[in-house]
Amino acid sequence: MQFEIVDSPEAAAAALESAHFLSVEMMYKPRPDHPSARMVFDAAFRARLAALNRADGVLLLANDLNTLDSLRVFAETYSELHWIAAIVNPKPLGHYRPNPPYQWEWENPARWMIFKTSDRWARIDFAMRTAAAGKNSAGILLMPAHDAVYGRELLSRLEKAAQYYACDGVPAAVSPFAPDQHTPLKGVAYEQNVSEAMNAAFARDSHMRQKLRRDQVQAFWGKMNMLPFALCGAVLEAASQKVWEDDKEIDRAIRDCGYCARALWISDLEIYRQSPPVFTRQDLKRVIARTLHYSLNIPTKPLGASSLNRPLDFQGKLRQLFSPQFRRANRLAETLIRECMVDIENRVRRYGVSWVDWGNYRYVVQVGNPDVEVWKKI
Repeated sequence: MQFEIVDSPEAAAAALESAHFLSVEMMYKPRPDHPSARMVFDAAFRARLAALNRADGVLLLANDLNTLDSLRVFAETYSELHWIAAIVNPKPLGHYRPNPPYQWEWENPARWMIFKTSDRWARIDFAMRTAAAGKNSAGILLMPAHDAVYGRELLSRLEKAAQYYACDGVPAAVSPFAPDQHTPLKGVAYEQNVSEAMNAAFARDSHMRQKLRRDQVQAFWGKMNMLPFALCGAVLEAASQKVWEDDKEIDRAIRDCGYCARALWISDLEIYRQSPPVFTRQDLKRVIARTLHYSLNIPTKPLGASSLNRPLDFQGKLRQLFSPQFRRANRLAETLIRECMVDIENRVRRYGVSWVDWGNYRYVVQVGNPDVEVWKKI
């Protein structure tokens, strides 16, 4: 099956104008070759595609044609869906900054180029512009992460919630929130305690469910979200694409525009779960390092405003006291968090900034600066 490839959000909107749910899949590399990674990727992608029907569309935003070619098997399997594709990458900033890579002692410093945004922001921009240009006023944009696993039941729940929490007749932006960040896939090998440690690291607030219900915390989440077309134009205009943690910035922009955003706590794994390609301790450490960098723009002494550095609360301490499994998992989580913080502290002390590689790009963060710099070796 050949994808219909478009070159602009307006062209994508014209091709998908009848879609009710527009599911945007952002692909920064080809389908994995490694057996475990492929099993996890395929299971999650197939579940999301099976949640759609003939009234819906899929927009693939990929880094290159090789990535698109690796995904044709899915388009052939789900041929009843309307598939559109585009090649979308961030653009260079426009002026070259040769000195920082030398100052930061990067390998091959002359080969680095700085970009305007992250690759994810470039694809979010394309997706939201497509939705804003759409003629279907009832259309709904979905921008799931690769590890989001759900079916039609979740989409129905989120759509009902969007109507229930509507503001001035405009449906709300709604996201599901899973208590666990990592749900292992049966038949896949994981290092001992890795899944439990990831969940211990990212669920340190025992009151998160109550806070979500009271709308006291972030409600728009990058793992999975439902954004009505009617919101997209104004929200995109109000959001800063220099902020690396894009979902948090979109949440802020939604509220600043006077729209509503809500998150639903979903603990039923049959309805919604997350199965990231985190198989080893080193995989988990990479995820932790990236997440810690999100909060470096918040100046604190010592460094570490991230929720990952939050001590266990009362319920967490009780759980640690009575659950040996959680105690082991939390010990591993805190060990990896501390290792990452040491790396960050040493880098900031030496260079005044810290950085982390994610995908094809390197993200540079300066303490106290909300804007991230995006670099790539060329």
